Amino acid sequence: MGKAAKRAITVAAVAALAPGGIAQEEQRSKTADATRLERIFRGGVPETVADLRAMQEHVRRLVVKVLPSIVALPGASGVIVGDGFVLSAGHVTRSPGRRLNIILHDKRRIVAQTLGVHAGIDAGMLKIVDKGDFPSLERGTSAGLRPGQWCLAIGHPGGNKGAAPARLARIQTANGRFIVTDATIQAGDSGGPLLDMEGRVIGIHSRIARDLTENMHVPIDAFTRDWDRLVRGEEPGGTYPTRRGSRSSRGGFLGVRRDETTSAARIAAVIAGSAAEKAALRAGDTITSFAGWPVQKWERLTILIGARRPGTKVDIEVRRGDRTLKLTVTLGSQQ
Repeated sequence: MGKAAKRAITVAAVAALAPGGIAQEEQRSKTADATRLERIFRGGVPETVADLRAMQEHVRRLVVKVLPSIVALPGASGVIVGDGFVLSAGHVTRSPGRRLNIILHDKRRIVAQTLGVHAGIDAGMLKIVDKGDFPSLERGTSAGLRPGQWCLAIGHPGGNKGAAPARLARIQTANGRFIVTDATIQAGDSGGPLLDMEGRVIGIHSRIARDLTENMHVPIDAFTRDWDRLVRGEEPGGTYPTRRGSRSSRGGFLGVRRDETTSAARIAAVIAGSAAEKAALRAGDTITSFAGWPVQKWERLTILIGARRPGTKVDIEVRRGDRTLKLTVTLGSQQ
């Protein structure tokens, strides 16, 4: 190696060791680490202990940032998203004009009024009545979500008496109707936020699908799409069944009777002349999907039916013996 090359190497080494050079090297290292972390959160997998530590520290900071905006509703959860608006699940808020007590992260108690609800997608909105400044989170977008992407689920599974644990999870499926993740949500989490790894709201917890590792969330874009109508207290997706009845008086009517021996949506009898009979449904059939939504329980089926107007055509899936049938039913109205 020539003298000139050795001199150049020496100068570079000295520059790197100089205070400015060290700072620049540290900055380059931090930038590289941040880029790697971004790739992991977009759907990658941690490969080293350093990756796991970086993820842990990011989540820790993120939880500290978002927790003040997570609220507890009676037996459920919600999230403040600005201007005093609170997002939750539709089956939590149920109908416009109700007053609900809310507990903030700092244990303050305030009152909010329910606004619009979309029973078809399980979306609910409230407006804080009390005066004051309240922390809030930014609404993100659910349009670009893809399987493998990391996310954060937060809620109050223990009700308003417990903490709001954060659960790191991954997207399994995402479309315009629902998001499915492997976050473990439980009773009380309903209405809590699903967040991207920057702390933006990308969904609202709705329900458990088949087990605790398959959970469904309302996409935030579904809220955004009907935002103005929800603010006005409208019900763009129909109404929820009343507490005493099995359906809303304004919703559609299928015309089947429940098999009381199971919690599944199994039909015990089909009413003559009803929409169900016209669609060739039979006693013993179990409805497993309604308008693209999975159906595990009879109560879920009644909500989905009540959320749609008479005359609406709906694609359903039915388990009949060892076969799965796809049928189309035109909902009627109860006379």
